[in-house]
Amino acid sequence: MKRKKNYLYLGVFLVVIITSILKNYFITKEISNDWANDFYYVLLPDLESVSIIFLILAIISSSLWNPLKILFKILLISTFIFYIVDSIFLMKFDIRFNWIDIFHYVNELDVISSFIGIREIFIILVLILVLNIKIRVSKRQSIYLYVSSIIFFIVSWSVTIKYPVTLEHYSSSMFKLVLEPFLEDGNYQNIVEDYTKNDLEFYLSRYSSKQNFEVPKNKPNIVLVIIESLTASHSKSTSGLKNNLPLFDDLAKKGVLFRNFFANGKTSEVGITSLLSGSMPVTAPNGEVHPYSEFSYLDSAVRKYLMSNYHTEFLTTTPLSFSNLDLYLKNSGFNIYSGRDETESFKEAPRFSMKSPADDYLYKEALARIERLSKKEQSHLLVLVTASTHAPQIKPYGTKERVWTWAMQELQNFYNELEKEKFFDNGILLVTGDHHEMRASSEDAQKKYGDSEKARVPLLVIGADFKPGVLDDRFFQQSDLLSKLDSLNNRNIELSPYVFFREKSSWRINTGVDPGYITVFTSEDNGQVGYPLHVLGRNIKWLKEKPSQYRYVESLIHENRAFNYNYKQTKFK
Repeated sequence: MKRKKNYLYLGVFLVVIITSILKNYFITKEISNDWANDFYYVLLPDLESVSIIFLILAIISSSLWNPLKILFKILLISTFIFYIVDSIFLMKFDIRFNWIDIFHYVNELDVISSFIGIREIFIILVLILVLNIKIRVSKRQSIYLYVSSIIFFIVSWSVTIKYPVTLEHYSSSMFKLVLEPFLEDGNYQNIVEDYTKNDLEFYLSRYSSKQNFEVPKNKPNIVLVIIESLTASHSKSTSGLKNNLPLFDDLAKKGVLFRNFFANGKTSEVGITSLLSGSMPVTAPNGEVHPYSEFSYLDSAVRKYLMSNYHTEFLTTTPLSFSNLDLYLKNSGFNIYSGRDETESFKEAPRFSMKSPADDYLYKEALARIERLSKKEQSHLLVLVTASTHAPQIKPYGTKERVWTWAMQELQNFYNELEKEKFFDNGILLVTGDHHEMRASSEDAQKKYGDSEKARVPLLVIGADFKPGVLDDRFFQQSDLLSKLDSLNNRNIELSPYVFFREKSSWRINTGVDPGYITVFTSEDNGQVGYPLHVLGRNIKWLKEKPSQYRYVESLIHENRAFNYNYKQTKFK
């Protein structure tokens, strides 16, 4: 009888090892002042994933019954692909998705492909060639491989250490993400429990008594520029740390710079919905995971401007279909909203990050619209969302640093044109970021800001009523911006003493609702400590310690969620 040949797919193991080393070097080099020491901390949880892949490879190399071998090969392919995808997301965007999250972005491959350049294609081709490397192994060698893989697996999964605060984000293995959609650990048992009638009446009355949303009394024209990934720690004027944005810092001298301004989440979806909805990023009971879908059913700050006789427009160079942005804009109170495919001047423009025209096209189109709108007596609110600085920031000018320098120069040029056209006689320019850059935070930034570093973006306000060169250190969050423009010059008014930051929401099997993980930052300690909580249906569970005014914080959350729930039920039955 002919002996069956057994092979070890050495190429797979080599690719995994190389990916692990490069990924962990990249992460620790970017965030740590002592990367050689911290490399160990990031590598350790990765070894759990490597050990699983090694164990599967060892099993396949043995003399298995063919159907069983095919099953393990399928498992190997799935595990390998997930590991590589997870590594890419971590390196490029400092974010992790479970496998259901990834499937939800399959329809966005046209845009996602813009993140892949010639370098990435070359690396992929090399890895494919390496994957084909396999060596023949004897039965004895196969047994040695099997035993050593089990030892490797046991050791890598049994080692536990206390991670530095700056590296906790990287302390969980890939397999937690694999299992995450199936987790039913008690945190989700009440997630679909609605507010009762008495709950609604109580919280709605409290919500109504606190509402002070006012469109600015003198009805200025407003241009809100939301810059992709604009980060506080990169601005010397904002943070006192890095000097990566000197042109932005020069522009900051023209107006009031808010140095304690916070994004309400870590993605564009949360940042944009928070800014335009004027609502903390906490969904109502039964709220959907995706912010654009959920907040399309809720009231918005933009709609309040529309009802105050403002003309409202939204303009971006990105495709509106990406991540259901068009669904959100349709119900948010904009007279006109347009993106890459709806704007004539964008259709023939070269495309770069996000498969979109660069920022200079956005500003040129915006100036044309402002000129048109200025001829009308009606005040206008124009929202601009940029794309050129979206990670990995390799286009159109080659490196991250050059792209940011170019983008800030285009912003300055836009400001100069507005000034030339006397926009600021009765106009306000607001410049902020949608979220913190999707990169690991540096150790220096973590030490300065503590837990809240991941939420910090600059806010610059320029207008005739705003004294140039002023630094404002009041706590202020995206969701309060459009509702508190009249309060910005009154330094005695608190703006956002409590900041609500929505952590990444992940999909779960058999439920499409948002898990509701929120971190609260307070002005009492300048955001050094984050207070994580979990919204459980109509209940709140603090996951660690509570802030001193936690009952007041809970009341704010319930009031906001009750209003959103009631609005959704009333308007969209």
